[in-house]
Amino acid sequence: NVKFFVYDMWRPYTKLAQTFFPNVKSIVDKYHFIRKVTWAIENVRKRLQRSMLVFRRKYYKRSRKLILTRYIKLKDENKQT
Repeated sequence: NVKFFVYDMWRPYTKLAQTFFPNVKSIVDKYHFIRKVTWAIENVRKRLQRSMLVFRRKYYKRSRKLILTRYIKLKDENKQT
């Protein structure tokens, strides 16, 4: 009677769901999904930063919060940035 399997992306949970509940919908919980996305964005920002000139690198180092903030929540002056 299980219809949904909510988990935190840990591989044993994925295998457990596939083994014991082959016909359920697997759902990753929101916290772990957002954390993975945030880490991916941070890794891209850091990788790009390494290839920039020093003054740009310093600017983007301080822009972490700006990059991770939802566009809707940004003030007008930060939207252009």
